[in-house]
Amino acid sequence: MTTKLIPASNPSPATLPAPTLTINGATYLIADISEAARAQLGNIQMIEGEMQHLQRRMAITQTARDACLGALVAALVGTPSTPAAPALTTAE
Repeated sequence: MTTKLIPASNPSPATLPAPTLTINGATYLIADISEAARAQLGNIQMIEGEMQHLQRRMAITQTARDACLGALVAALVGTPSTPAAPALTTAE
């Protein structure tokens, strides 16, 4: 779903195209959609904003994890490791 809202660079509203919503290949004038549709559009915009926020938080968290993992590897230098236990196999 894409919403194309034209920025108000020209103060004359008569010269600006009306805001539209394009979804599933169909374009709708925002002024013509029902209040229920506008409410759902608002919900979707809020949800998309929250998803972007969560994606940024996830990227920050992954970066922090990678830094901690690097610090752990550096802290383990010189520490003898224990050989891994042999994997169990089952006869079929």
